Amino acid sequence: MDKIKLMVIDDNREFCLLVRDYSAMVDEVEFCGAALDGITALEQIMKRKPDVILLDNVMPNLDGIGVMKHLQSFPKDIRPKVFAVTACPTNFYLSTMYKLGADYITSKNMDIDEIIKRCIDIYKNRGA
Repeated sequence: MDKIKLMVIDDNREFCLLVRDYSAMVDEVEFCGAALDGITALEQIMKRKPDVILLDNVMPNLDGIGVMKHLQSFPKDIRPKVFAVTACPTNFYLSTMYKLGADYITSKNMDIDEIIKRCIDIYKNRGA
């Protein structure tokens, strides 16, 4: 099986490094990059074609909801699965992200091991 290409989109550099470093220890996952803001994220998604993105909501230039809106116009063959993470999971945020196609949403307080496992699950259930 090919490795799952994972990209993290979050303005928290430490979180990006944590995901990168942990991913290196997981055989099924290949870390394919990080973006610290929504505009750069869209460019990197087109360039790197990740299978799954780990998407924060609050970022400079374009937030997670904005990224999701733009992803709607991407060709289906390069549109990644979306695991949204947020420090403030409000009802508005949750319902908007699911309406825009997020595959899973959780609080940033989830353990990194569980985050990576969930990314793998999201990818494997891509046809569901």
